[in-house]
Amino acid sequence: LSIQVNVPLNNAADKLENQKTTTQQGDGRQTEIIVDKFGQPKTTTISGAGTEPAELQQEHNDDGLVTMIKYPEGRVHRMTYDTSNPVFRSRGNLVSLRVEAGPRGGEGYTETYSFDPFYNLPSGGHTDANGFTITYALSADRRFVRSIQHGEAGSEVFEYNLRGQLE
Repeated sequence: LSIQVNVPLNNAADKLENQKTTTQQGDGRQTEIIVDKFGQPKTTTISGAGTEPAELQQEHNDDGLVTMIKYPEGRVHRMTYDTSNPVFRSRGNLVSLRVEAGPRGGEGYTETYSFDPFYNLPSGGHTDANGFTITYALSADRRFVRSIQHGEAGSEVFEYNLRGQLE
């Protein structure tokens, strides 16, 4: 069994846009990755004997976070981040995920998320893929998730010792 990896010889930072890297598996499968100017994958294509090529497409924002993934059969995920948050570490927080079902059918949906800026923990109302609200409540000092309310389905309550360990 042998695996072959082909990385272009002119692999320099100023020549990354549309650069192709390929791998060849022992069973004949080939993976081709094309990157953007920052070296982040734009397309990944997997092909091989007896199969249709499958292509995954990605887009990134200026911070390098994935904002769109298009799967081989047409399903699309679009991500939105808290990029304008004044707290730098919070800018990478995913605030919404929108799923477009694609040509195979099904319903699209949107999930939403929120975070407390103090310790960057999940807080407040989140919406899951089924449209249910999950509510996170933090401890008084905002260092721990105190409870999670799963809509009408019930809740979880968490206790912590003085060292911050979950009991």
